Amino acid sequence: MDWLADAGVSTGFTTCQTGKLFFVGRKPDDPLLVFERTYGHCMGMWASPDASTIWFSSDFQIWKLQRAPAPIVPYRVPRT
Repeated sequence: MDWLADAGVSTGFTTCQTGKLFFVGRKPDDPLLVFERTYGHCMGMWASPDASTIWFSSDFQIWKLQRAPAPIVPYRVPRT
């Protein structure tokens, strides 16, 4: 799976039988990274050309996953 790091890409796929959505990727110096979630009968999947949005279908729903920036919260030392 070194080609993932070499190309700077990740891949995603669904499994209808187990209802799983998988994303697989690598950083240059990290081991293989796998992210999975369970949805009822994941079927088709589509990604936007800029990879910021992914659509996929399950039994009775169409899901939209969209990249969103995480809010920045400054760290505050707890008072004792």
